[in-house]
Amino acid sequence: ICSNLAFSQLSFGVHTGYGTKSAYLGLKNKTHFMPYLSIQSASLRITDDYDGDTEKVKLGIIMPTIGTKYYLKDNGKLKPYLDLTISKPIFYANPADEFESLNLWAGSAGIGTEYFLDPQFSLGGEFGFTYLHGNYDESYRSYTNNGNYVTETETIKISGNPTYARISLNFYFNKKE
Repeated sequence: ICSNLAFSQLSFGVHTGYGTKSAYLGLKNKTHFMPYLSIQSASLRITDDYDGDTEKVKLGIIMPTIGTKYYLKDNGKLKPYLDLTISKPIFYANPADEFESLNLWAGSAGIGTEYFLDPQFSLGGEFGFTYLHGNYDESYRSYTNNGNYVTETETIKISGNPTYARISLNFYFNKKE
């Protein structure tokens, strides 16, 4: 492990994501693996003006990701790889509403390649599959026929597996010799 860290090279990249843009910070070493951290975010502001009453709402998502690239073969300037990630999307709203009971997870598996224009710069392309899974629980009180209130819980499960394609710009900083 120590010898791999001694020969590690810091990497940084930007790419299109799942409809949002993102950036990653990774550590390329002598092995074929490059672990990295990534983050994606998006926000939306809504203003509703009805009969002089103005309501403002801000919605957003932050999606931290842990992933790794596995470089398959060194073909000179062209380097194909496999990519595997896991993400924890976090929704937020202001004023806070509804998202407290929402639990989401995502993961992806892709295949791509990087073309190195220079030892410190590459252009990449990737295609992959994403798996999204979520639960939403809502509890509420309802009135029964005999005059009592009961608490009921509704659970909604969400899942999907969209594909993705992205283009990336990758920067590799000089390693210390």
